[in-house]
Amino acid sequence: VVTTAEQDVTISVNGDLTGEFSLASLGLKLQTYRARLSSVAGGREQLISEIPFRVIDGMAPELAVKSPAANETYRQVVDFEVIASDDISGVASVSYRLDAGDWQLLPFVDLAAGRYAMTWHPALKDNCVHTIVFSVLDHAGNTQLSVPIDFELQMDITPPVTQVDRG
Repeated sequence: VVTTAEQDVTISVNGDLTGEFSLASLGLKLQTYRARLSSVAGGREQLISEIPFRVIDGMAPELAVKSPAANETYRQVVDFEVIASDDISGVASVSYRLDAGDWQLLPFVDLAAGRYAMTWHPALKDNCVHTIVFSVLDHAGNTQLSVPIDFELQMDITPPVTQVDRG
């Protein structure tokens, strides 16, 4: 028995009662349990009904974006970094979508801290404003998206100038 909850009601002979009974699921594992309805009369318990119910994870995981910073300008590489957590069923994966591209997995770098990160090495053709969105998925199928983050890439493509003075 994980927990016991009781509610006393009075039902007249041949009467019926309709209603709900709530049980706090905090601290219960994500699994199937059984609820029993019984009556006690004259010190004897009689089972009336028993039904299964499942405690599920209905909460979205949490996601905090560390990098890139919104409206920042980057000159070379750009770090993509988030902290993801889910205290109920756990984080299954973290992904990102750059501009209108496909979703890509963001690798974890410190699973205990929930840190997922990578460094993007853009090409010169990537000089422009970009939008990135992150997504975290938990083991129960719940997702959380970050707000879209705009950042600009301005890589210096001007060749260096060398001046030699003859003196």
